[in-house]
Amino acid sequence: MTEAPASPNTAELRDEYGIELSTQLAVLETADAVSLKLKGPDGGLVAIIGGCAMTGDKFAVEYEGRRIANFSAEYVEHGPTVLHRTPPWKPRTNPDSWHGEETSNPAGAYQTLARLATDNANVAIELASQAHIARYGPMVSFGWIGSRKVEDNRLVRMLAIRDPKLPLGIKNGIDGKIETALESVSMVNEIRSNVSDAAPAILIYRGGQNAVTPEDWQAMYRRALDMTEGRLIVDVAHGSEMAHDPARQFNKSMAGQMLAMEAVINVADRGELPAGIMIEASDIQIDDPRHITDPNIPLSVAFDGIDQLNSRKIGRVKINSEEKVSREDFTDKVVRVSALIENAQNTARRMLHPQNALY
Repeated sequence: MTEAPASPNTAELRDEYGIELSTQLAVLETADAVSLKLKGPDGGLVAIIGGCAMTGDKFAVEYEGRRIANFSAEYVEHGPTVLHRTPPWKPRTNPDSWHGEETSNPAGAYQTLARLATDNANVAIELASQAHIARYGPMVSFGWIGSRKVEDNRLVRMLAIRDPKLPLGIKNGIDGKIETALESVSMVNEIRSNVSDAAPAILIYRGGQNAVTPEDWQAMYRRALDMTEGRLIVDVAHGSEMAHDPARQFNKSMAGQMLAMEAVINVADRGELPAGIMIEASDIQIDDPRHITDPNIPLSVAFDGIDQLNSRKIGRVKINSEEKVSREDFTDKVVRVSALIENAQNTARRMLHPQNALY
């Protein structure tokens, strides 16, 4: 599946839906804020939150974008820098599956990102090709390379050079090993070392096939924290949620992602903190079953997790046994409620795409 389809081309899209210079400056300001927090373990929290993939309901996406921006604005001081995860392109295991809004409605995908950048200046997307950075670059405050592209050194070098002011995350591979991703992180930072105030590259730890239980995942996550001195973003979806599958089947689920987020907070209670967290969360109802990708947790649950992790990041809240108990009770309640939604989504996915297993 071709990323950033050639028709309409990028020049035509910019003529029709292009953003103002003031928006581009606001996007850069957000990118600078992200860079500042990612450069040091004590720089504050970066949170990347939103649906697994952009949906075609642009009004719902824009409304959710305002909710995310409003959540961030509620902090008077010491708040996280919150980005809206809105990928217009989605990698899939099955090449015949839907690969994101840009493949079915490229003009609509571009228009939605332009609106989000104009309104909130906090867009974060996956970058799978040079065409992506050329098309969406001026609207994006954070980009990441997915686990399927981690060994694409040409792409890594191109993104390092093309926009050195864009903070870049690099996910570890599906196998769970982080060494290749760390090499790519070092490559980007080395290429950008001669650029004044260049944005950093950072590891995104997403779990994988070498950590299929909560215990193994925690051991590998803590190892990644140690190897990066806390300079990583933890992705609680994908391999992380699969490791926390309540059924111990290494499958994706809302419950698994919430339990992975809980595990990150528990590790943070021990003083081991990431630079950021990435969460697949959305309240948007997907009407077309063909466009169902990975399970999203409710935004309110993600907001709570971000708030708790941020509190530990800035050292404002002392943890006691009563708080731990209440947090566990809250998670158990949400897991039970989410099971009904989970079953309905899984049934639709199996009926339409029986061989489309996502990892």
